[in-house]
Amino acid sequence: MKWLQRFWTQIRDLMPGTPSSELESVLARLNPERFYLENVRSLLGVSPSVAQSIIDTAVRQGVFRHGIQALTPEGTGAATAPSEAELPATVTVWKEVDGHPEEVAYDTATLRKVDFYSLDPKAASRLYTRSA
Repeated sequence: MKWLQRFWTQIRDLMPGTPSSELESVLARLNPERFYLENVRSLLGVSPSVAQSIIDTAVRQGVFRHGIQALTPEGTGAATAPSEAELPATVTVWKEVDGHPEEVAYDTATLRKVDFYSLDPKAASRLYTRSA
């Protein structure tokens, strides 16, 4: 996890403004396997557009990986893939209906999608090695 903190610290140091004193504890709680635009925006204290630019740069450089998740109407994750085109056409989830678990199928095209990102451990460790 040290390389993750180092990476975020480097990004934060490039940004104008005073860093938050709680940033280190927030970074330690960040899930490198799945985080969202709002996590980056909040951690760095920047606008959504600046956060998206940082994320897009990290994706282009191979440090972050992009993914998309389809959510059921209740907000539960139903399927994930690297791109929307790679999501399955339908998903089947268990849902409680009249107090009993029941399989429910959804057309993935009708579900809400959420972009997420993950940190590529190999790329991040190379970044940490160069900056250490």
